[in-house]
Amino acid sequence: MGEQSNLLVALGTCACFGGISGLRNLYQKQEVIESCYGQTGDNNQAETSFSEDVPALLDSVQPVGKIVKVDYQIPGCPPLPGTIKTVLQALIKGEVPVLPQRSLCVECGRQQKELLKPTREFISDSVISFMELEEIDPEKCFLEQGVLCMGLATREGCHARCLKGNVPCRGCMGPPPGAMEQGAKLINSLASVLPAGGLMFMEDIVGTGYRYAMPSSIIPHISCKENESDE
Repeated sequence: MGEQSNLLVALGTCACFGGISGLRNLYQKQEVIESCYGQTGDNNQAETSFSEDVPALLDSVQPVGKIVKVDYQIPGCPPLPGTIKTVLQALIKGEVPVLPQRSLCVECGRQQKELLKPTREFISDSVISFMELEEIDPEKCFLEQGVLCMGLATREGCHARCLKGNVPCRGCMGPPPGAMEQGAKLINSLASVLPAGGLMFMEDIVGTGYRYAMPSSIIPHISCKENESDE
C-alpha cells in the first residue's frame, strides 16, 4: 500500500500504536499460544498457522509505522468521524493535518479541587478499580476519588466520551505530543500527585499505562530480548 500511495494514513488505535493485543509483547509467542489454547505438545506449533486461512502468529505485535513509513495518524478506538473528516479535508487541500495538542484532562471538564494542592492526604493510600466503588461522582476528577484514569497521559480529541459516561480514560487516543512513552508519562504524572507509596498499591500499572501503546514503546519486546540472549 505504501508503494502505491502518495500518502499513507494509519487509521485507528491498533494501526497507530498496536492496540490492546500488543500487551502480548510482554510474553514470548509460545507462552501466549499455550495460555490461550493450552499445551500444544508441539514445539513447532508457534511457527505454524492453526488454519490455512489464518496467518501464522508473528513474534510480536507491531504498529503500522514500524513496518512501513506512515505519513499521518488518526488515533481513536474508534476514531471520531469528525476527526477523519478534518484530516481528509486537510490532505485534499494540500495542508498538513493537525491533531489536538493537549492532554485529555483539558477536555474532561471534571472538577479538580484537591489534586494539585501540596498535600499527601487528598486521596486514599491506594488507587482502586472503578468497578469497586459503590458510587462515582460524575462531576469530580477520577483521581481524586481514588480511581486510576489515563487522561493525564492521553491526547485529547475524543470529546471525553468515556469520561462523560462516568468511566475513566484508558488511553486509546495515545500519548499527548511530547510524551515518547505513554506508560512512563502516566507514572511520571501520578508520582507528582499521589501520596508516598501510592504507586505500590495501584492496579496493573503496565497493563493500564500501555494498554493500547505497548507495541510502539521503546521498551524491548521480551521476544527480542530472548533472541538477543540466544545470539
